[in-house]
Amino acid sequence: MVQKDSQLPLPSHSGTDVLSKWTNQSDFTGETLVGLDLTGRSVRQSLFSGTLFRDCNFRECDFSRSDFEASIFESCTFFNCDFTVADFRSADTVNSTFEGCSFQQGSVRASRYEACTFRQCSFELQTFEENELAGTALIDCIFHRATLLHCRFEKTRFERTDLSDCTSQYHLFVNCGFEKCGFNAESVGLTFGLSLDNLNDLTLVWRGTPVERASGPMLVKDLLTTYEARRWPFLASILSLNFTLLSPVDSFDYVFSSIADEPNGRRAVGADELRFLGRVLELLSGQARLPFLSIARGLEKICGIAEGNQRHTHDALKLLAHTLKDAEYAELAAMDSSIEPLASMLPADDLKVSFVFDNEPSISFSEWICGLHESGYLPGLTPRLLETRSGSYIEILSLSVATLSSLLICLSMIERIVDRVIYIRARAKILFSPQLPAVIRRRALQPIAAPSATLTREMQKYLELASSSHSRRIVSDLEQFTPKLLRVEIDQNSSHSLS
Repeated sequence: MVQKDSQLPLPSHSGTDVLSKWTNQSDFTGETLVGLDLTGRSVRQSLFSGTLFRDCNFRECDFSRSDFEASIFESCTFFNCDFTVADFRSADTVNSTFEGCSFQQGSVRASRYEACTFRQCSFELQTFEENELAGTALIDCIFHRATLLHCRFEKTRFERTDLSDCTSQYHLFVNCGFEKCGFNAESVGLTFGLSLDNLNDLTLVWRGTPVERASGPMLVKDLLTTYEARRWPFLASILSLNFTLLSPVDSFDYVFSSIADEPNGRRAVGADELRFLGRVLELLSGQARLPFLSIARGLEKICGIAEGNQRHTHDALKLLAHTLKDAEYAELAAMDSSIEPLASMLPADDLKVSFVFDNEPSISFSEWICGLHESGYLPGLTPRLLETRSGSYIEILSLSVATLSSLLICLSMIERIVDRVIYIRARAKILFSPQLPAVIRRRALQPIAAPSATLTREMQKYLELASSSHSRRIVSDLEQFTPKLLRVEIDQNSSHSLS
């Protein structure tokens, strides 16, 4: 993100010097241009590599065929300017407006636009790849025969901007809005983050023709049926994952299965699809929506496919495996930090533990815990149900420290603990403070140390359980509990009130 800083250096030339240089084929590499207000000037085929534009206004200026590599724009306006065949690589633009400008046949790659507005701009035959737009508006813009690939749109507004008459695929959408926009129906499955409201607001186009279609969940099911009939399993699996047509674990199983080689040896997906999937997994990991069990299964599947693979997708498969490995370490570290405070408690201590749900699960939680204990997967004495309470549904059980620690790991197999599931409270005699702080929140994909050996052994035990003949039952039951589980509270003193 570019921030304005009054201490940045002033232009190396005076205003008169800048204007005298403002001619075709000029070189402004690395310069700082502040407060320029120009109309009808031409700097065709000029170099602006690393140039900082701040508080500048340009009207009807010609920047065609210019190079804007690593340039920075702060609070600038461009009105009816020509950027035809201009090259923007790694540019950073904030709080700027482009109105009536032409970017035809140019290239914008690996650039970021924050709090910007593009109004009535033409991107015909434009190459628009790997860009990030945040808090930005595209209003009455034209993308005829353009190529849009691998972009991230966050809180971006599209108004009367048609994306159906171009190649637009492999995008991430986060909290975006659409008004009177077209979109290719076959490309919906090659994007992630569109909501049902987004689909309802879009005009879907199939082979150049707007199609009559249902709305809401029925539209998603129609798209899924179409993808499956046309033998596009990858698109179908991404659509299913995005709109939660299956349970989380089943959705990820579907995705990973869709990228395997087909029986005839043909590659089901290419490098672009694998890169896109990696970005989807990175997004979901950051949002705490990537189940640990799916990470483990995905790693096994990806590494199996990549082993001995000499095709052009080999590097993309390795990158995807690294993304999953980063997510695995992040999840293990989060779980380790969640159960670490329990290690200081005496193993023989019995705890009064409250599991608070937003509503009553369809399967008895206490019976499920006892079933795990009877199967030998929970250590300590047999858990005892003490009471249940209505309202926010609460089950209060008596558990040993070791049992609770193991149970928290088991629950995290489907939904991770941090941010959503667990908040533990304890007395001062258990720890050295009246409260155990909220579980440490972690940032996705940060370098971390390896988790403890104890956690590794516990996770291996539950992975083996999930891979056994009972896996479907265990996973299915977990999915009944974890989305509803709000927090876990513990107290050694039964007289201690629970919040």
